[in-house]
Formats: sequence, structure tokens, C-alpha cells
Amino acid sequence: MTPRPRTALSRLLRRTVPTPVTSALRRYRDTSAANAPASAVRDSGPSADERLRRYEARTKELLELLTDAQARAAQHEGTLAEAQAQLADAVAERDAARKEVRRLRNHVAIWQRRIKSPSFLRHHHAWVDLGKHYRQDPSPAKERIGELNRKLWVHAYAASHGVALPTIYALAERPEDVDLSRLPDEFVVKSDGGTASKAVLPLRRVGEDRYEWISHDPPRTLSTTEVVEHFQAARAAGASYGPVFAEQLLRPLHGEGLPDDVKIYVAYGKVLHVLLRRPQIIDGRPVTTTRYVDDKGVSLGKVALWGQHSEDIPVPEQLDQMLAVAVRLSLSLPMPLCRVDMYETPDGPVLGEITRTPGAPHFYREDHDLFLGTEWTKAEARLFEDMHQGRSGRPLWGPHADLSMIDDIPGFDAPQA
Repeated sequence: MTPRPRTALSRLLRRTVPTPVTSALRRYRDTSAANAPASAVRDSGPSADERLRRYEARTKELLELLTDAQARAAQHEGTLAEAQAQLADAVAERDAARKEVRRLRNHVAIWQRRIKSPSFLRHHHAWVDLGKHYRQDPSPAKERIGELNRKLWVHAYAASHGVALPTIYALAERPEDVDLSRLPDEFVVKSDGGTASKAVLPLRRVGEDRYEWISHDPPRTLSTTEVVEHFQAARAAGASYGPVFAEQLLRPLHGEGLPDDVKIYVAYGKVLHVLLRRPQIIDGRPVTTTRYVDDKGVSLGKVALWGQHSEDIPVPEQLDQMLAVAVRLSLSLPMPLCRVDMYETPDGPVLGEITRTPGAPHFYREDHDLFLGTEWTKAEARLFEDMHQGRSGRPLWGPHADLSMIDDIPGFDAPQA
């Protein structure tokens, strides 16, 4: 161990007697300090203000980058939302297309079966085409089946068979020639041909030259001029043609308003079904509810695949009498099917019209369509057999025939006795 006095002396010597290296370092330091600028001596780096300015500039740059990024993100979000909406629309269109394809395939399958088997719709289309030839029949008016489209011809024909009919008050060639002021307080104005919703106006006098349109909702009144304009517009639209006449307004057996339509489909003597129909005019549009029953008055359910079905329409109390009239008239006409329209009134059943080509979509439930088509074919067979046995191919007028009215109807040929 080195003695303490020697060690202290050595340390003292090292402090007071510099080595060559120590001396050189000191000289370099002193020289550099003397030659350096004052600012360098005071601050060897950026000042605090400079660093703050740099931070603020960098912060501003970053904020601008952030704002741009947020704008881009919002734009992408909008594009994404639009793409998602388009995708949802495309999926909905795809699902709708698949549903429509399934419907069409089912429709095609049904039609394939209907083409191969009896179908009311197929028979009806053929019968409508045949009707075009009936209208070109050069025979006298009383012998033409095509005249069933004309209410006045049907009126005379049914009267010849002793069927009850509304009383006719007035007849004119043009709607403006019917003098409403000379009619009873309640009446119906009709054109000889046309659709029921456009060519029939049930009216009630409520003031001088003011007539309430019965069954119209909301309530509406018309003047004579407006009645004329109604039929003129219907004629221009092809929904009304022929002479115009005014007849008795029928009352229902119970209650107020108008009696329900009872439309009986008859296949040459056999009742196929009965359409109970309740028409109204709501907000200027025809709205109709219907119910189908068989010849016993038993509901058939919703056999028609169109329209508004309602089981609330009652079965007529006079149904048996109506069916008897319909069967009698059907057998008097040389056609496999007709529709006989009746009304139930306090005076008994009253005829509305006879139609050889009932207007409707006629798209029935498949089993019912098959039933109707089969019965149509059987009716054709019965009719052909009767004609083979000597039945005339013309309408058979009844024993009470009075054809004088047809002579007065404009557009009819003079009938032969």
C-alpha cells in the first residue's frame, strides 16, 4: 500500500504540473472560445421562438392534412352510402325479378293446362271473336244475336217472354233530346249500348234543373246540361253509343238506395254461378264489391282472381224466381253461354239486360275455370243436338212479342213479322 503522504503529493503535482496533452487541450479550448461569435457562445441551438414557429407551422400543415383526410373520408362515406343504396336497389330488383319469373312460370304452367283442358277464359275469347261476325249479320234486326248488345232490343225480346222490365219513360236519338223536366222525380238515363259505369245515370230531382246522382260518393248533383255532357263524353270515349232513353228507377226489396246486381251465368239452360255485385261511385270512380254463389245460394268463396270480394252481400230472397227466368231466356237463345242480369224489387224480379259476352277479366281460380269450361263444352253439345233436332239457329221470340218498339229505335232495320 502506497503511503498517504506520497499519494497526496502526487495529486498536487498533477494539478500544478500539466502534461503536454493537457496543455494542448487547454490551449485549443481557449483559442476557440476567443475566436467564437458572441451568439454562438450564448446559444449553440435554435431559439425558443424559432422552435415555436416551427412547431406552429408543422401543426398547421398537419391540421391541413387532417382536414383533407377528413374531407376525403366524408366523400368516401358518401360514395359508400350511395353504393350501398344502389346495391340495395339492385337486390330489390333482383328479388322482384325472381318473384316475377316465378309468377310467369306458374302462369305459363296454368295456361298450358288450360290449353290442354276446358277453360272458361279460352272459350270466352273465342266467343268474343265470333261476336264480330254476329254484328255483320245481314238478317233483320229481330233475328240477329249481335243485337243482344243493345238494351232496347233485349227489352223487347224479354217482354215477348213475359219477363218483368222497368218502364221506359222517354226515348231519343241524342242525349240532348231527352226532356228531363217531363220525367218523374226519380229515373235512370241510359244509352242503348255501352258500359254500365259510363252509360247509366240514376237520378233524383232535388230542385229546379238539379238532379242528385244516386249512389255517388261524395254526393253530387247535375244539371240537364251536365247530364248531356256526361253522355257526350262517354260517347267520345267509346263507352256509350246508340239512342238514349229514360226508364223507371228500381227500388231494392229492403232498405234504400239501389238494388244489388244479380248476374246469372247460364250455359244453355244450366246455371254455372251467380255474381252478386254492389256498384258505387266513390270520388268519381266506379268501385264495386262482389260475391259469387251457386244456384242454391251457397257461397263459392273468392273464385274470381280480381276485384273486391265481400261475403256481406246478401243472397236474394227471390233467387229461385230469378234463376227460372234466366234459364228460360238462355234456352231461347242459340248460344252456349249468356249472362242474365236481374234485380230484386218489391214487385218481384226485374230484368236488367242479357249479355252474350260478359265483360270482365274472367281469370278464375283454376278449379273453377276448369268447371266453367267443362260446362261450356257440354252446353255446346246440348245446343248442337237441339239444332240437329230442328231448333232454329236464331233467337226464339216469345208468345208476347210486340216488335213495334224496335221500329221506333233509330238504327234498327224494320223487323219482319
